[in-house]
Amino acid sequence: MHAKVVDPEATENLAPIDEFATQVRAARTDDDLVYRFEHDFTFKGTNGEDAVKVAVHVGAAFDLHSSGEEYSEEEIAAFGSSIAQMAVYPYVRATVSDLTTRLGCAPVTLDLLVLGPARQPEG
Repeated sequence: MHAKVVDPEATENLAPIDEFATQVRAARTDDDLVYRFEHDFTFKGTNGEDAVKVAVHVGAAFDLHSSGEEYSEEEIAAFGSSIAQMAVYPYVRATVSDLTTRLGCAPVTLDLLVLGPARQPEG
């Protein structure tokens, strides 16, 4: 994890992030699936300029030893972009809030994770 203040005068009112991209890398050993999630955030400040940059890179390992099954690359990628990402995301949210607070900014809370296309309300 890493965070830095780009514009100290703009950190008073950090704008929430509407979207962010997650880079996911997967590796497989004989008994484990290992994922690396890279989240890079830039928060805009009161003047619309970049105020704070935060990088949170998290790893997660999942034990395959007891399953005895073979998984395709597509299945490994799908697991990483869904279940594994949902398992890691609460730690990313907490880390972003903690880092922004430690920088002297108001704590930033990321929205809940929504996978797939955004759903339109029925009505």
